[in-house]
Parts: sequence; C-alpha cells; structure tokens
Amino acid sequence: MKANLRAMVAYTAGCAISKNSYSYIFDQFQDRVVKLEGRFDNSYVTIIESENGSELMGTIQGKEISLFNSAESSNIKIHLNDPKFTGTISDSKGFNGEVTDRIVKLYDYDEGKYYNFCLINEPGKP
Repeated sequence: MKANLRAMVAYTAGCAISKNSYSYIFDQFQDRVVKLEGRFDNSYVTIIESENGSELMGTIQGKEISLFNSAESSNIKIHLNDPKFTGTISDSKGFNGEVTDRIVKLYDYDEGKYYNFCLINEPGKP
C-alpha cells in the first residue's frame, strides 16, 4: 500500500474507533505530518489529504466502513472491532491494526511490517 493511502486508512480507523476528529496524522515511518480533513456524517465519510488532494469517500454501516479512492481506483473495506480493525484494499493482501488513545498501529501485509501513526490537532510532531 502506498504511504499516503496507508496514512489515510490509519486516520479513518483511528477517528472512527476513537470517535474523535483530528486535523493531522503523524507518520512515524516517514517522520512527517500529513494534514487531513475528515467528515464523518452519520453513515457517510469523506477524507481529504490537503497536500495532494487525494480523497477517500464512502459509507459507514455499523462496524463496516466501505471507501473508494479515485486517485488509486481502489476499494477499501475496514472492519472495526474496537480497539482493533482489519481491512482489505483492491489488489492488496490487506491490513490490520489497533488504536490506543491517539496512537494507531497498522500492519501492512503487502509490506510485511508495522507502521505507527499519531492523531494530532496541531501541526508538528507529537
């Protein structure tokens, strides 16, 4: 999974499980802060990455989030099992993870490793 998509998936799962909205996510692996705008309206979700305009759009039904990324032409499914989550992406082996407070730990099966993120509301490292 590409780094920007991985950050957006971690952000979506983190916000959904923590039931909070954040303005940024810190990607520890890339040592950078990504500005994201997330809208969670009842059964609809939109996530926009400000830097390159990448967007995820979809629905939330109970513990299932279904998203589409137009830039990558990929379908993303996230199953929430608080505090854990699992998911799949088109043409991918999938991912799983866990949310603790503002920390999101995501395992990318394609890359075969864990990635750590932190949800934040101010620019800069947490």
